[in-house]
Amino acid sequence: MTDIHLRTAYSMSRMLGGADAPVNLKTAAYQNNIQYGAIVYGKGALFYEALRREVGDAAFFGALRDYYARYAGKLAAPRALLQLVQAKAPAKSQAVAALYRRWIEEAHGDDDITGGKPATITDLLGGMMGGGIMEDE
Repeated sequence: MTDIHLRTAYSMSRMLGGADAPVNLKTAAYQNNIQYGAIVYGKGALFYEALRREVGDAAFFGALRDYYARYAGKLAAPRALLQLVQAKAPAKSQAVAALYRRWIEEAHGDDDITGGKPATITDLLGGMMGGGIMEDE
């Protein structure tokens, strides 16, 4: 269900004319609050799902534990979690860097989130009702 909400936020922004954008922009760089929410809280959160699929549960959750232990109550650098994931899954280091670049630094949300097809209201409603492109995998 979380997946539906995150994909819906992104798709609704796109349907309202919001552009896809990198996740790591300054807040003022986004067109409005709708685009900001769609990109940062929708697309950005979906990155973690893609990261977990790439490295597996052991490396993903191990890196999260390390991240919490190291940075609890502190300010972490933007790439801190990325580096910890790479340390937990060294064979996937280049793939993790490419995934980060694609999801966080570039704008491929339409391909990554809606399969390259702009979502329509029917798709979104269908997804909420158990069909359409927003259906959980």
